[in-house]
Amino acid sequence: MRKNRLLETITTRFFFWTVILIVCVFLGLYFFLSTQLGYSISEFNKVVDTILKSLAVILGLIWFGNRYFKERKDIPKFDIQVDFNTIKLESGQTLLIYRLDLFNKGNTLFNDYNFFFSIDGFRVDSNSIHKDNIKRYPDSGFQEGRPIEPNSWTAINHEILIGSEYPAIRFYYEINNKNDVIVWSWHKTFKLDCN
Repeated sequence: MRKNRLLETITTRFFFWTVILIVCVFLGLYFFLSTQLGYSISEFNKVVDTILKSLAVILGLIWFGNRYFKERKDIPKFDIQVDFNTIKLESGQTLLIYRLDLFNKGNTLFNDYNFFFSIDGFRVDSNSIHKDNIKRYPDSGFQEGRPIEPNSWTAINHEILIGSEYPAIRFYYEINNKNDVIVWSWHKTFKLDCN
């Protein structure tokens, strides 16, 4: 994994300097061979041809690494969208109807992941804001996620009652890739208009 990070750093963050260094090394080799070793014209042409082809192959590999690490075609890419409606009830509570969609925007099957999501309510008193957990799925830990094909989605659609003391809520979604132990999180806070 460390070698991949070094290669990624060289071909992305230091791409320009890597190319400059390699071109300088090959130019130095070219001048060394031309001035120090005294090749004949035909031998010298073969050496120059080999150097230029080698330079083209190495620069092509660096460009390939740059595009690979920048575009990440084999890495899962996803988008989370939330849609919700609220209905003020006569009891003073609010019925929250929501849908969370997890879209697979990548080119690979998104599987082997765990997730949880929560809805937090924010209430305000004289000088402070308090956050209360209103809903969490699952109640503790993570839920195993279902595979999602490229350009497809999975959704959570549900409804809950919340108190009138919450003028705003936050949706929070966390995904844990079981293979690499990579954690992604998404969250967004919304104002409740019916309170």
